Amino acid sequence: MSVVTADWLKEQFIIKQSDVVVLDVTWYSAKDAFQDFLLKHIPGAQKFDIMKDVQNTELFPRNVPDPESFQCQAKQVGVNNGSHVVVYDNTPFCGYFVGSRAWWLFKLHGHDKVSILDGGIKSWEQGGYPVSTHIEYPMPGNFDVKMNLSLKKSHSDMVDNLSTRCYQVCDTRAYADFCGSPNDPWTGHYPGAVSMNLATTLIDKDNNRLHRVEKLCQIFKEHNVDLNKPIVGMCKSGMSSCTAAFVARLCGATDVAVYLGGYREWIAKAQTGFLEQISDEINCNSII
Repeated sequence: MSVVTADWLKEQFIIKQSDVVVLDVTWYSAKDAFQDFLLKHIPGAQKFDIMKDVQNTELFPRNVPDPESFQCQAKQVGVNNGSHVVVYDNTPFCGYFVGSRAWWLFKLHGHDKVSILDGGIKSWEQGGYPVSTHIEYPMPGNFDVKMNLSLKKSHSDMVDNLSTRCYQVCDTRAYADFCGSPNDPWTGHYPGAVSMNLATTLIDKDNNRLHRVEKLCQIFKEHNVDLNKPIVGMCKSGMSSCTAAFVARLCGATDVAVYLGGYREWIAKAQTGFLEQISDEINCNSII
């Protein structure tokens, strides 16, 4: 179960399902998300900072924490090895921009039982369920990191893929950035990648939820992405690309990964043949 609803989550509280750990993973680049958590959160939820102790660099401005730091924080918020972790956020894109990154982080660190609350905290409130300002302090968990490095691709992996074409690359950046502009050297895309923008392709704007699995499978098919073959998500710096990996897994793909360095690292190290652009500027107008 990779996606859960507010109704399902409320039911777990009613039956007091003790193995469910709810984490508010809201994160902003320009302000402290903990202040939002203090104002309101799902009752019983713990605040989990996906960027805690992260050492960012110019090429990796959205880096991942070291395993020891991740394990320490997971234990502090009460995560056990057998816990069902449910993550949610209060940012745009229905809980999947940061939620998917948190999902991928837990998977990367060896915790498979993790789900995303469809629609984020807004879906919880829309269901008529209460929010809280009360901070709870759980018993420390026993979570142990077991790294699954197959979920993270490096620059050398992506270079090798230019010749092997072992895995398909799904780019979740805005379509205009994917297409490229001669006036903007930071645009363009990885050769052979397909554009699957988070906001305009994967999200159902009519109800502010992720598209149904059947629709998502159709989207992959329309983009000539074979769910039976390896898939790598790519964006600018390893955030929305996690949604591509999440959605592919949701649709049944078993071999998914994220290129953490993203287009920022790719273009910084680009050599001849490393970039593609689409010249039809009319069709490349971004919706967001």
